Amino acid sequence: PYDCRFCCNAAFNRSHGLRVRQLPIPRALDDLQAIVAQYRPASLLFWDDLFLASPKRIAEFIAGYRERGFSFGWSAFGRCDVLIRLSEDDLRQLKEINIQKIYFGVESGSERLLQVIRKRLQVSDVLTCAERLARHGLSGDFSFMNGFPGETPADVELSLDLRDAIKRRLPSATVRFFVYIPYPGAEMTAECGA
Repeated sequence: PYDCRFCCNAAFNRSHGLRVRQLPIPRALDDLQAIVAQYRPASLLFWDDLFLASPKRIAEFIAGYRERGFSFGWSAFGRCDVLIRLSEDDLRQLKEINIQKIYFGVESGSERLLQVIRKRLQVSDVLTCAERLARHGLSGDFSFMNGFPGETPADVELSLDLRDAIKRRLPSATVRFFVYIPYPGAEMTAECGA
């Protein structure tokens, strides 16, 4: 449902119509039951950009995880602006069912650049997210990108400042920087001369 200008998912959605399809939670739990029975994983990563986007789905997953007696650790992708809207009880329960890390795409510490790339995120969301994770003993991974068209040295400094602010609020956080890659079909690619 997001339309970040750098993202290949957004380009796919423009080409094929905006669609979000997720497995129903009961089906996902059935698949997990089979995986646990066969492989006994210590931990799993849910490779779904929107796994934690819906409080209703989160509640359904938490209930199913408990009902099936799962004990594996797990990690998932999230968005800072979505996580800060979850209730304190949601976060407490996620901790209780062994969530180990939540991965967030921050992209930049520059409010200007966040608007340019159409991230629909504010720096204050990122800081609130880090504070809430810390309060609940949860861990986060925050990724940034450098090299967007029009990025300035001041924008890079703002990203470094945000990295430091995240680590002050959540010392257990991992913070990673990547280089922007202009994917074919993504809106920003045209600005790169590619």
